[in-house]
Amino acid sequence: MTAEDMRIDSRLQKQHGPDHTPMADGDKVLPDLCFGSAGRQRWLQSIPCILALLCAGFTMLHDWRWGLVLLVVLLAWVVWRCPWSLRTNQDMPEALLSGRDGGLQVRMDSGSVLPVRLRARPFLHPRLGMISLRSGDGRRAVLIGLFAAGNDPWRRWRLRLRQEWDAKTETADPAG
Repeated sequence: MTAEDMRIDSRLQKQHGPDHTPMADGDKVLPDLCFGSAGRQRWLQSIPCILALLCAGFTMLHDWRWGLVLLVVLLAWVVWRCPWSLRTNQDMPEALLSGRDGGLQVRMDSGSVLPVRLRARPFLHPRLGMISLRSGDGRRAVLIGLFAAGNDPWRRWRLRLRQEWDAKTETADPAG
């Protein structure tokens, strides 16, 4: 594959998506994309905390001193960062919305709606999505969702988010 072929293929993916299906006009009007309840979001975002504590437990079985040190450090990290801790007991994002001006909005479990922008490249798998967002006041939100195969709203949102991220990276690096 030549460099020209790669450039053309890259342009096709940006215009049409990875499966080369063009976005129809109906795809541009996006329904609300629900990621589940606040409790489900807390559980999904707690998976790294749980896995880290399991690693500390297994390390304690192998070498109790290093395991104990790791467990103490991880307990401090869990209290500081885990969504179930009292310190981080805050509004959890529940749904991704399309704003009237074409921007992104997120609906929190308290019912408030915040305008947001993409903070990092979203992970957009056909059955799993992880989207990192930042609001105008600096608050960060992460949406994690599991979707059924062939979920049409998720397919349309994936196309939209991929195009938005590509446009953002193109404006950040015009020489590339």
